[in-house]
Amino acid sequence: RDNASKVLGNIPTDRFVWSMLHMKPGLMWMGQEAFGISLFDSKKKEPKGTLMGGHTGGVTCLACDDSLGDNDAQDFPVRKAWSGSNDFTIREWHIHTWRAKKTVPAMVKEDKEAAVVELGRWKVGILKGMHMHGHKNGLKTLLKLGPILWSGADDGAIRLWRCIDGECIEIVEDAHVGSVNKLTVVKCFVWSAGSDGLIKEWNMTGEKRECLRQVAPPGSEKGIYALLPLGHDFWVCGHHPTIQVFSQRDMAQTSAEDGHKPYVSNLIGVDRVESKIVWSTSFGDRKLKVWRHTTRGDEPSVDELKAANILYQQEEETQAERIGGYLKRIQQLQQSEDQLDERNKTCQELQAALDALRQIFAEAGLEHLLSDPDALKAFTQRGAKLEEILRRLGLEALLEDPEEMGRLLELMKKIQEVMERCGLLDLLENPEALEA
Repeated sequence: RDNASKVLGNIPTDRFVWSMLHMKPGLMWMGQEAFGISLFDSKKKEPKGTLMGGHTGGVTCLACDDSLGDNDAQDFPVRKAWSGSNDFTIREWHIHTWRAKKTVPAMVKEDKEAAVVELGRWKVGILKGMHMHGHKNGLKTLLKLGPILWSGADDGAIRLWRCIDGECIEIVEDAHVGSVNKLTVVKCFVWSAGSDGLIKEWNMTGEKRECLRQVAPPGSEKGIYALLPLGHDFWVCGHHPTIQVFSQRDMAQTSAEDGHKPYVSNLIGVDRVESKIVWSTSFGDRKLKVWRHTTRGDEPSVDELKAANILYQQEEETQAERIGGYLKRIQQLQQSEDQLDERNKTCQELQAALDALRQIFAEAGLEHLLSDPDALKAFTQRGAKLEEILRRLGLEALLEDPEEMGRLLELMKKIQEVMERCGLLDLLENPEALEA
């Protein structure tokens, strides 16, 4: 790690390599200009296979949630990785890791296109996931932060995707003029570098991403290719022979180092070395000794962990609001259901009354009136007139005794027939003359 001139081994590839990603427990991904993603055992430097069918173009960038799991653990959780391509799309990959002596997971066994890689005592199964569309040009960079995936492309836009379902939840149009070449975490913010020679700082929380501040490193008018946060500073390289160092606090340049000619293509953080000073004392020998303990490793950066925690917290708050909205909606639906039940009950009562009315009309031989509104209207008007006449004559009791009314009408008809035979029919029109 300290001497780049000492080559430990060569890894042959079929095509030009555009991107690389290392994943526990020792699997190297290489995004190529063609023929998909090559997989290698990083310990043995051996090729292990190729992921095909994820894209129709070259793979330009890679990202994963490899902060999950440990080489010394008994198992790994199901992880995800994402690849970006110059075919304008992002592909999600599901990664299953298990002990070589254990049973193959059911999802890996059932997927005929799954790629299975053997890495000593481990096996890794990789399955194709969602295909995410949205960018209008080729992808250049990916950054996975907590539940959110950030992407930058040659269309100058930054997109934010929800990892759980692949939905694009926000688009920052014209984040840079030209390409968005790099996305990285600096403290609790996301910084982007573009082909317009600008470095921009974006807020992670809130409803909308906004550029909080920006800086244009001298000589980077043709583009910035990489950002690397180191301590309280960040290193910058681009289409310029120097590597420039800026302060994270105020974005002021602190130094410049000779890099490569004619320009510097990339910056890679290879190792993290941490030294701690420990004091030991003894009453026995009355001495104090100073010890230096140095550790090195590739654990996730503190800034990335803090940023992921902030985003997870915001996602929990968003989920709580969403669940609150769902509960409110459920209450509204319950109220609507109760109102609907009440209406259904009223309808049933009205239907029962209507059925009883139909039965009455049918027993009276008047069911034809129900299909003829005009006839029914005329019938009810005659009935109302008859009731009025009977009440005027003091015979309203007949309204409650139809049989007695029928008997009286039959009697009146017989009287009419008798008077007609006697030639006294005209007296029916003048009852007073009959009394005289």
